[in-house]
Amino acid sequence: MEGLKNNPEELVMTFDPHTIEHLGIKMYATLPPVLSELIANAHDVDAHNVRIILMDTFSEKKIIVEDDGYGMSFEEINNKFLRIGRDRRKEENKQKTPEGRLIIGKKGLGKLAFFGIAEEIEIETIKQGIKNSFRPFCEINKFYSEKNYNKK
Repeated sequence: MEGLKNNPEELVMTFDPHTIEHLGIKMYATLPPVLSELIANAHDVDAHNVRIILMDTFSEKKIIVEDDGYGMSFEEINNKFLRIGRDRRKEENKQKTPEGRLIIGKKGLGKLAFFGIAEEIEIETIKQGIKNSFRPFCEINKFYSEKNYNKK
């Protein structure tokens, strides 16, 4: 079209922290689907054993999920696990795990299941003798506490 000028400013897509609410908190508001996601994650890392410990005492409630899958390196955590919506099948062009299992995960959103039932999340992973421990998405939890947001 003649006479039109291009706007020189750059457009940037952002996301609102409420995205986590819609994709995690509301989709996973009860324990069974959350545990299902955690077990599926263990399957996709070729775990042969998954141990689930449910603690419910007067002073605290805690869920511990342990598996013997192949773990994640620091780089894998940063570049893969912490990327919401990552499609590992397309990115790695693989439909199976290194041991030949069909990959269950589809949309890279299962990691958000934690937020439906937990106020604090800690992940420990060991790969090649190196342990990485972290608390993902602290900024999101901070957002909810600053806004006095009640997620239940």
